[in-house]
Amino acid sequence: MADQEEKSREQTDEDLEKVLSQPFQMDTLARAEEAAFLSSATRTVERPPENKTDEDVQLFLRPVEMVLRPHISTANLILERLFAPGLEDGTRSVIEQYSEDLKKDIDALRKAYRVYVETAADETLTREATRQVRKYFQEQTGQNEINFVKLKRFYEKIKTFNEKSREIWRNINKLIDTFSVIHETRRLVRGLETDYLEPVQKLIRSTESFLGALYRYIQVNREQRDSVTGGYRIDLSYDANVEYTLEALARPEGAQEEKKTETTVQEEEDESGPPSVSIARSIILETRERRIHRASLYAVPILGSRDWNRSRDYSMEIAVQDYRNGLEEFKDAFLVVLRPEDQPSSLTPSGAMVKKGSGASHLEAYIDLIEKILNEETRAMITADFPGLLHPDVFLYHSGPNVVFRILIATLRQRNIGDVFRIDEQSQIRREYPETLIRKILIEWWTERFRDINGEQVDSYLTYSRTLEMIRKEFRALYARGVEMRKKEQPGGGYLQQDEWIRKNRNRIFGLRKYEVFRRFLSGTMFEF
Repeated sequence: MADQEEKSREQTDEDLEKVLSQPFQMDTLARAEEAAFLSSATRTVERPPENKTDEDVQLFLRPVEMVLRPHISTANLILERLFAPGLEDGTRSVIEQYSEDLKKDIDALRKAYRVYVETAADETLTREATRQVRKYFQEQTGQNEINFVKLKRFYEKIKTFNEKSREIWRNINKLIDTFSVIHETRRLVRGLETDYLEPVQKLIRSTESFLGALYRYIQVNREQRDSVTGGYRIDLSYDANVEYTLEALARPEGAQEEKKTETTVQEEEDESGPPSVSIARSIILETRERRIHRASLYAVPILGSRDWNRSRDYSMEIAVQDYRNGLEEFKDAFLVVLRPEDQPSSLTPSGAMVKKGSGASHLEAYIDLIEKILNEETRAMITADFPGLLHPDVFLYHSGPNVVFRILIATLRQRNIGDVFRIDEQSQIRREYPETLIRKILIEWWTERFRDINGEQVDSYLTYSRTLEMIRKEFRALYARGVEMRKKEQPGGGYLQQDEWIRKNRNRIFGLRKYEVFRRFLSGTMFEF
């Protein structure tokens, strides 16, 4: 039995490795669809071995609402499977007999997630702890006292959610077991246990392991469960020598780290600048250093909780200091081209010096111009370029900020607008696009655009794979058209030069926006140049 589990685990790891290294090969995706976002597990309920505790603690350094979102995503996937359109009448009839209990359980799971997990998110919990800290400390309080309250409430909320979800999933497991022995539903639920239920059980055990480590770290005196609400409460004493953060919990035992004041941290940020994006196998990791330096970065939020939707394609960030420098350079410009007719016919250093600094008066108009183009081009992407999308905003989010940035810059060049003229320290005239300022505008636009996006749809690999297949079909159709165009315009041309000709004529064949989308989603030599 152990050999079979080890073999299964190795196979899953192999599938994950393939899907990360070759993320758009459909045969790989078909085998590893769920493995890409739900790791392998066993369904047994024994406690995990001690050497897993460190991994479980590291897992919860990520935003807790993302760590535990698979509960909701998995529940939705099960609903999609059991209530899919086109089921046979006999199968549907059996499912409907049990549908009320199933939907009641999943509604309870969603409610528990909203009540306990979403309120345990860092920003929300900080506000709650700041309000409550006076209940626990009568004298003057500092950040460590607030963090003490945060960890107390964090433990209580996540412990409550984990126990409630354990009970709910136990009911769902029993229901799936029932379907597995009924002739009409046996085939429908085949694979649900290994693909969906077992990974959720692993997440529950990992959460329990993490909570055990946190329990010991903050030295809980007593834990009680309310017999009516099912909520957990703990008693513990404050110790000024303990650093009440998850980062401190995750540090190896015996590791010494000097506490830094806010001033010291800020000085280090100014000296060293922002850290580079931490990537492992193209996955963006939330490292401790990254959290420390977050205040020195402007960045788009990465909303996915799976390995496949936390890659470089979803990331854009700029250093605060780089933005300040870029903003000053923009304000120092002597000409900002907002319309094609603003392009100068001739320039001289003396004339430039006279108008130097006039960029500041055009800043608001420039921001309006960039936002207008962002709205126009992204609207065209999800209507004219790829019409009929089931979840257009989810498609746009998966396309990523870098695709939108490249489309934006290409559009500015195409329209002959958006460039800025300034005179440098050597009295040389420079013409350029203020890319740092443009990225900052895009980051703010992107953050607002996806503020209310459905996180479960972002995590839905089913939605993503259907979108990918649609993109593949569109590419194949346009590529075939490009081949026909070449036959007419370059008869007798060799096959080996075909891709090169199509690349040179890409905007004619694909269009500017579609080309960037294809470049994002479709790997292959044609787009790697």
